[in-house]
Amino acid sequence: MTVYDRKTVLSMKLRSQIALRKVTRGEFFTRLQIVRSLEPIIQKTFKEVEEDRWRNQADNEPHGHPWHVSFHASQFPGDDPQACPRQALYRMMDFPESEPTSRRLRTLAAIGKAMEVELVRTWHEAGILLSASPDAEIQTGFELPSAWFTGSVDAIIKPRTWNKPVPVEIKTKDRDTIDRMTCGAQGPDINHVFQLKVQLAFVRMFQPDMWPGLDPVTHGYIYYMSRGDKKGERDVVTAEFRVDLDEKFFEIGVDRLKQWRAWFEEGYLPELNPGKRDSKFGHPNGWRWSKLPCAWCPFKKTCQLDFQASETDLTQSVGVNRAKLIRPEYDPAAARERVFKRWAGDRQMR
Repeated sequence: MTVYDRKTVLSMKLRSQIALRKVTRGEFFTRLQIVRSLEPIIQKTFKEVEEDRWRNQADNEPHGHPWHVSFHASQFPGDDPQACPRQALYRMMDFPESEPTSRRLRTLAAIGKAMEVELVRTWHEAGILLSASPDAEIQTGFELPSAWFTGSVDAIIKPRTWNKPVPVEIKTKDRDTIDRMTCGAQGPDINHVFQLKVQLAFVRMFQPDMWPGLDPVTHGYIYYMSRGDKKGERDVVTAEFRVDLDEKFFEIGVDRLKQWRAWFEEGYLPELNPGKRDSKFGHPNGWRWSKLPCAWCPFKKTCQLDFQASETDLTQSVGVNRAKLIRPEYDPAAARERVFKRWAGDRQMR
């Protein structure tokens, strides 16, 4: 039996210090993070894979149809004065976004999706989930053919003591944002509010057929979960916001989508409030290129070039040639035909 007296402890400390000095130069620089061997390989791999996904549209059919053939709830215009029809029409032409998804964004999206799936699975196992289980290939979704409009939900639950469906939009945020939300310094993202309002309107519309016998839906919740924690915490920090049914908001947005649909059918690229084309302040909608919604728009450069060239024919947009540089096989006529084929029944009824 070893006796841990003063001499033994000092000897152990000395051996430990000597061991720390017995490292190669490479190990030493690696410990200081001066030399990185694995990180360059990982960065290169991510870049190659994301480039391939971007060029080959690997993420293009998340709900069973090509993404570009519909207007989606995540871009619903509602009564927002800065909802942009040009962005929606460029997307429907299947123009590629300006660059591949970043490693950071891909990772955050994967983390958020995993947290959402785990929560929805818990509701499913608890028997309070009305919408599709997280293992289903396609989420519970809705569509409005007259507006070429589709939407899906993260989850619809019926708590045991309630008798109505409750849509829940699940999102993740960094810890600092959640802290601001919980103290009232920050509210929900406006586009998340819009998404939930769309879901509420769709649930109200289809509820009699899908969940008969329940009281009409009146509200839902945006539920934010923190992606980080602080020392000593043993649970996820969250924030939630109630959003009420807003049928007027939905009606206004649907009317706008119908107008956007008509422009797509005509091949017209709208200019709502054009400014001077020879000025850096000129804009087809009278906005500022450096401000939202243009600042981070994936089609910003295409829109600028079209406007400078006075191009209002969607099929002649500079986006066609830009798309061919990324995907040589791109065919604008085929892209339009995919949209028309998706909604062929509705086109015949009109």
